[in-house]
Amino acid sequence: MPRPTEEQLDEVIAMAREAIRRRLEGSTVRERAGFRAMQLHERLDFILNWLQDYSKHFSMAWIARRIGVSRQAISKVRKGESVPQQILIPLAEELGVGHRFLTDGIVDYPAPALAEEFFARLPAGLVQWVLADEPGRQEYVRTALEVARAAEARNIDLRFLEHVIELYQRS
Repeated sequence: MPRPTEEQLDEVIAMAREAIRRRLEGSTVRERAGFRAMQLHERLDFILNWLQDYSKHFSMAWIARRIGVSRQAISKVRKGESVPQQILIPLAEELGVGHRFLTDGIVDYPAPALAEEFFARLPAGLVQWVLADEPGRQEYVRTALEVARAAEARNIDLRFLEHVIELYQRS
């Protein structure tokens, strides 16, 4: 079989990254707890094995070259011998996962069932309530959205949205 061109390889790698994102995004609560219980090298091994099963083009040598380290450096991290902190973020980006997944086992994607449950509970008139021309309400909602974006970027629980819903239900 002929060796793929760099352009073809980039396309395969992009599809693999999307596939691992979908795999982690669809993980169950039990799987997510298992990820958190793993050591960094076990999570890295899990991701590399999964990606290599997806595409044989994913190799430690290829990843190492892409982030500017030796294959042995990736191998040491994979074995749990050494964890150079400066390569974790580029390594996570190259693998298509969040760096918090590698370091802490935290999946940065919401569990689909929880998100669906939250949106199913939203009151139908909430949008009209948010857009109502009442003093301070739109500013409160704007602030809440800014906090939501900041919380989402840091993987923080967004319980304050439940507070917005409670305020709506009280009015």
